[in-house]
Amino acid sequence: MPFLPPPPASAHPHYGVLTATTQAFLTAHGVLRTPSDVDRFRRHDLAMWTVFCYPDCPLESQQLIADFIALAAEWDHLLSQPEGRGRATELISPLKDITENRAPSGNSRFLRAWADVWRRWCEGMPAPWCARTAEHWSAIFAALIDEDLTETAQAPLTIGEKCRLRDETGLQSVLFDLIERGGGFTLPSRIRDLAPIQSMLFHANRQIWVTNEVQSLPKELADGESNLVLLLEAAGKTRSAALAEVHRMVRSHTDTFLAAEAATPRALDELAVPVEERVDVYRFIAGMRTIMAGTATWCGNSGRYQQYVLDR
Repeated sequence: MPFLPPPPASAHPHYGVLTATTQAFLTAHGVLRTPSDVDRFRRHDLAMWTVFCYPDCPLESQQLIADFIALAAEWDHLLSQPEGRGRATELISPLKDITENRAPSGNSRFLRAWADVWRRWCEGMPAPWCARTAEHWSAIFAALIDEDLTETAQAPLTIGEKCRLRDETGLQSVLFDLIERGGGFTLPSRIRDLAPIQSMLFHANRQIWVTNEVQSLPKELADGESNLVLLLEAAGKTRSAALAEVHRMVRSHTDTFLAAEAATPRALDELAVPVEERVDVYRFIAGMRTIMAGTATWCGNSGRYQQYVLDR
């Protein structure tokens, strides 16, 4: 990947604080309840992911980001376990209700934590941004429920269906929203809708989750979850050929992202965007690059994946 990896998490001044405050947040809301929950939280090390992906955000924003991503890891863990399979409607629908401004339809143990995250998520942000990020979250929650129903029924997915689900369940749309939230700016619609920006959003999304399909393969084999590599095998490819195909996909998405980035200045010229308004555009692009590099580096170092060994 042609992006510089981040420096070690331990070098970031907020890393230790984020680990402590997020553990306290999840414990206070009843998400971490047992020593094994705490051990898993520590092993996943989402504070590392936060400082890798949003290194320059103020501490308040990093605390929000670390709380959110650790909470998402906990609901993902539960839904991947036998006792959680088939429960996404029960667990996730109340969170979707909050995001859509409805009274929650249940009492998921994630409910209070999500209400806290969602309040802070929108705090201080303009209404159009809040409406857009709420749409992104609604799509994510709907996809999580669909994914759980599909895996519980052991219904086979096509590669296209897998891609459409992962485009949402990978969370990238809201990770990109957090570039603006953490940076204290928003891109105007006329700029966000430009073809190169839309292309970068799509291909960064795909590059991140397709890369993760390789890095998470041993975990998903152990948990009996769907994985793009396994779907390619089911379509007749060998393991090595499937991995090679996924690596080609990563390269294609990366190359297309870089081509769209190179086309952005001309698109801004054609729209006559003033120089002073371009700073946030380039901050947003840099933020996408940072998340792409940071997520891959975190996956390679987090105990979320490193505890598993690929045995075939």
